[in-house]
Amino acid sequence: MGIGTDLDWQHDGEIELRLANKFQKVTFNAGQANDSKSSDLTVKVQIFADGKEIDTVNVPFNDAHAFDVDVANVNALKITLTPLDRMQLMPSMGLHTTGVIFNVKAE
Repeated sequence: MGIGTDLDWQHDGEIELRLANKFQKVTFNAGQANDSKSSDLTVKVQIFADGKEIDTVNVPFNDAHAFDVDVANVNALKITLTPLDRMQLMPSMGLHTTGVIFNVKAE
């Protein structure tokens, strides 16, 4: 099971997990939905722990990236999804994709 959000030149996606410093690790996969409107876009996945960027990965269409994040002593874990075109810029108006996060597990 997962969660998806539409991404385009005006909209990024964001999810924030409030961990209350009670977990050691969060794992998840991120990518694009198979039925996304454009297969030409990449999704930039950024991870922030208590406001500090700790990882960034660009995920192309038809791929998924597995994340294993150390969250010891982390209260808020934020995951942002940003669409990028082939030049690594915001896509043109009319191009959009669906970013997905799935298999989320906190330990």
